[in-house]
Amino acid sequence: STSEPMVFEGTETDIISGVVINTVPVRVSFEQTKASDFDVTYMKGADDRKIMSEYSCSNSCALLTTAGEYDFIVETDSPWKLTIEPLTKTDDVAFSGKGDYVTDIFTLDKATIFQLKGEFSDFTNYIVYLYTYDAAQAKWSSSSVISELESAGGKVDTKNDFKVSGETDCVLTIEFCDSKWEITPVHYEATLLATDWIPGQQQPTIT
Repeated sequence: STSEPMVFEGTETDIISGVVINTVPVRVSFEQTKASDFDVTYMKGADDRKIMSEYSCSNSCALLTTAGEYDFIVETDSPWKLTIEPLTKTDDVAFSGKGDYVTDIFTLDKATIFQLKGEFSDFTNYIVYLYTYDAAQAKWSSSSVISELESAGGKVDTKNDFKVSGETDCVLTIEFCDSKWEITPVHYEATLLATDWIPGQQQPTIT
């Protein structure tokens, strides 16, 4: 079961069989001893999906929202560790890190505009997914709120805004290979009409 974290370790390509996940959602974290290419794929009955595919990275992270029995296929040339842990509720609405990450579950009182800030060197592809829980259907759904591919010479800072609706459980997944990033709320939509906000325009920080 997944009431406690499960940790698996190996060297190079391997298969982890019969992993039973009873409590969802869970964070699946992958670490290896050097930055190199790797893939992690799950098989669940007739369903199989590549949940991580990285180039020259040392870690990654993914979210699973369906319970059941899984097999995981790890493809790499390095010693590695795979950790599966249930998400917990958090009061935090600001997050920061380096590389891929899955936040814990948070709930907003009202619609909020968030801003992603990050830095990278030369080339990066970064994606942020928003997962929301539909209590009526008892399932999670996802949408891409940021998807960018950027390249430039030297170190570059990037900034993007996105909106999250209130009064529902939320999880953010960040795909940002080995680069630093932070996500912070920049405006609470208490009186601001949706038509008044222009995507990409930074809103004043609420203090």
